[in-house]
Amino acid sequence: MSATEDELLVLESIYPDYVAAQSVDSQSGQTSLRLEVPVHLTPRKRLRIIEEHNLQAATDSSQELDLGVLPPLLLHFVLPAGYPESEPPEIVSISTSFSWLHRPRNLQVKLLELWVEGEGVLCAWIEYLENGMFFDDLDDLRSGDRDTLRLLHPTPQQLKAHLVEHEKTVQSSKFASSAFTCSLCFDAFSGAKCCQIQSCGHVFCRGCLEDFWKLLIREGDVSRITCPDPECVKKAIPAAEDDVRRVVTQEELERLRWLREKQMYDKDPSVIPCPLPFCQRPVPRPAVTEAEAASGWDRLRTCPSCSYSFCAYCKRTWHGTISHCPVPFAETFLLGYLAMEEDSEGRRAIERRYGRVNVLRLVKQHEEDSENDKWFRASTTPCPGCEIRVQKSHGCNHMTCVKCKQHFCYRCGQRLHPSNVYKHFSTPGRSCYMKLFDEATDTEWEPMDAFEDFT
Repeated sequence: MSATEDELLVLESIYPDYVAAQSVDSQSGQTSLRLEVPVHLTPRKRLRIIEEHNLQAATDSSQELDLGVLPPLLLHFVLPAGYPESEPPEIVSISTSFSWLHRPRNLQVKLLELWVEGEGVLCAWIEYLENGMFFDDLDDLRSGDRDTLRLLHPTPQQLKAHLVEHEKTVQSSKFASSAFTCSLCFDAFSGAKCCQIQSCGHVFCRGCLEDFWKLLIREGDVSRITCPDPECVKKAIPAAEDDVRRVVTQEELERLRWLREKQMYDKDPSVIPCPLPFCQRPVPRPAVTEAEAASGWDRLRTCPSCSYSFCAYCKRTWHGTISHCPVPFAETFLLGYLAMEEDSEGRRAIERRYGRVNVLRLVKQHEEDSENDKWFRASTTPCPGCEIRVQKSHGCNHMTCVKCKQHFCYRCGQRLHPSNVYKHFSTPGRSCYMKLFDEATDTEWEPMDAFEDFT
């Protein structure tokens, strides 16, 4: 076996995926090879793509990005009969996908300089190209910063898009061909049947993620749609929509968007739902100046979905800043009726006009509503963040609002600092000092016989 045949055998055994084509000319004895060598940048490097015909204005037209892999170099060469003893390889062409290498002729010269008479050079070529060592030897690819490479191209923006897409394709192909163990079911799967979370890199099988996320979307618990890894669950970082899209249906994805939007608006007490029954879209407070807010323009809301303009106070069609909110007719009518003396002529006139039974029914309903509202306000404490009212059944007086996550004291309604919520109850002189728990009454204590036996 000749030295050339021996080297080709070693090349195919070490780099089988890099040999794109190989042929031998029976008459001349020359061997023609085509190599496709990917270029790995380890560690990742910063690339600055400059428009080749506009070098003076490089800062205006250049594009920058971080990459870990470049499209492969396509190397076509011929091994003459005297290789490797007396003749070097004859390089026919060097090309790249998307023409990211500006001057391949310069690289060809550097490759030929690596040949040493009597020694094979093919594996050295692949290592030189694969590891990107040629960037240090080509002046047109170097920039002032050692960690930044410079590429010249007629259309930098298009080349950037091609390079980013190529890296994604390489990463997806590598991921799909690898094997992973799902952290939920502990079964092994190929990458094609798994999903990798973008924010943290954790890998789970599609079946587990599908069951987990679809259940949460169906139940409306969007705050728990995170990476299922315990550490990520503690951080409560929401899963990216691109990750969720890979395992749920379009209908479920639309519901997730709606739930997340609703959750975002629920945390803001200034957001008001559209009063129209068929819409109900959350409407945020408009951005107004202090002067506009003082004049009443901050009450104007315009629904971004149905374009309905309404007043934030009375929820009726926008009536301007001068006109007062209209009082409901029933409320005006009842207050006037109750202000009159019993058996007065005014009351009898109203009863004759609207019917005594109807009037008394409205009065009874009004009194019940008033009593309910009185009891509601006396038995609950409003959250100082969003004004939602909370009723405590038992436990301590430290409250956390389920809507806006505000910490507050149930006894006095004061806001509590999240980093030290119990300072409010341990500071002498305050009304809630030593009042973290309300004192139990005698009727609440029921001694146990087992305890009485030891006394």
